[in-house]
Amino acid sequence: MNTLAPPHCVGCGHWLVDATDWPGTCDVCSAAWPDLRGSAGSLLFRERCAAPFGATGFRLRSERYLRAQIHDMKYGGNRFLAARWGKWLGDSHPCPAFLTAKETALIPVPMHWKKRMRRGYNQAFWIAWGVSMAWNLPVRPDLLRRTHHESSLTRLSRSDRSNRSQALYVSKRQSEVKAAVVVDDVLTTGSTMLACGVALERKGIRWDGAMTLALA
Repeated sequence: MNTLAPPHCVGCGHWLVDATDWPGTCDVCSAAWPDLRGSAGSLLFRERCAAPFGATGFRLRSERYLRAQIHDMKYGGNRFLAARWGKWLGDSHPCPAFLTAKETALIPVPMHWKKRMRRGYNQAFWIAWGVSMAWNLPVRPDLLRRTHHESSLTRLSRSDRSNRSQALYVSKRQSEVKAAVVVDDVLTTGSTMLACGVALERKGIRWDGAMTLALA
């Protein structure tokens, strides 16, 4: 199946009237989504990571085909799918007026270079790239770096994840970018986003918020 413009609904398998529609679901499946676009999702997001601004797309726990889409982006090497979802995320949320292309950048949550070599790409970069097409903001993956290669933090408790995350990310000082919005695929406890925000602010880059495609 062509995941960029699927001829059938990725949820129920029925034929789509317009295969160019995104995210590739029929009206019935889209209506049943755990949709988190809007103020309620933003509040849940910001409460988890203490971000000034937060936006997300959907809840990940319930719909099998949404989990499959995330898996294809993370482990299937489908960067074009990630960019398409990122564009959907950006189109779903108006760019806040205080974010300007002159001083604000979208910064994907970085992978350690060993993991990036193994996977071949960072899905957070391509989601950010998709958001940039909707928001007309630059993507700057060079401003944040992961310092340690560790196994996934997903199974750790909230407190353990927070403690481990704080030492994982560093930023670098530069002059042209004054503010940043951090972008990732899934928000779990919020500790990764918070750690990235702290690392940026230590180098004088204002952390204006964060975006993820899904909320776990």
